[in-house]
This record gives sequence, structure tokens and C-alpha cells, in this order.
Amino acid sequence: IMFWKKKGIVPNSNWRELEKVQADDMKKRNPDYKIQTQKVYRGYGKRPDIYGQHKTIPHKRIGGESKCVKELTSKNVKQAKSYKKHPGYLSSVEIGVCKETKVTHKVRKEAKDSGMKVKRYNVKREKSWWQI
Repeated sequence: IMFWKKKGIVPNSNWRELEKVQADDMKKRNPDYKIQTQKVYRGYGKRPDIYGQHKTIPHKRIGGESKCVKELTSKNVKQAKSYKKHPGYLSSVEIGVCKETKVTHKVRKEAKDSGMKVKRYNVKREKSWWQI
């Protein structure tokens, strides 16, 4: 069994890079939060890619979901939205996408209606040949 394979991801996907860039950006924008990547909620297995907890107000939590996909879908938005509920209770979640990820008006509106922002990062969807 291969544990490092993420479901439905092309082998040379740049998702780790996107996650890192998004986490760094969230750190800059939220200096009062301790930002971590891939936080697992014990016993639940549900986890946002990026998780931030306020340094002095522990119940204030934020999250980020990195989507290194060809097109952002409603399913992606629903997944990110699920982190706002139990067990994470995140007050805000943002979805980070690669620079060439297609985001339709409908999906962007769905995210907005759920109180989430879709943020585009200058990260290519696939690694360059020399990074593989």
C-alpha cells in the first residue's frame, strides 16, 4: 500500500508547493495565528490542508484548502465548507488554487455564499520536469 499517494492527483502534481505557498501567505496575513499544514483531527480523519489557531484565543481557528486541480468543482467547495463544522469549527476557510485552475463564476459564487474566498496563487498545477 502506498500511503503518500493522494487520491485523484496526477503524479507530478504540484499540490505540496501550492499548500506551502498558501500557508506562507496565510501566515503573513494572519500574524496572530499559529499556522500548520495537514492538521489531523484525532479520531476523525477530516483535515484541512492548512490549519491556523489564534495564539491567545484558542477557539479562533482558520483553515485553508489547497486545490491543485484542473477545475474547481462544487464538490471541492463542499469539502472545504465541511471544515467549518464539527470537529474543526473553523471560523473561516479559504480555498487556494493554482494559477491555471479554472474557477467558474458558479463555483466562485458557491464558495462566496458559504462565506469562503477562492484565492489564486502563482503556482503551476504541474511540476516542471526538473522538479520531478
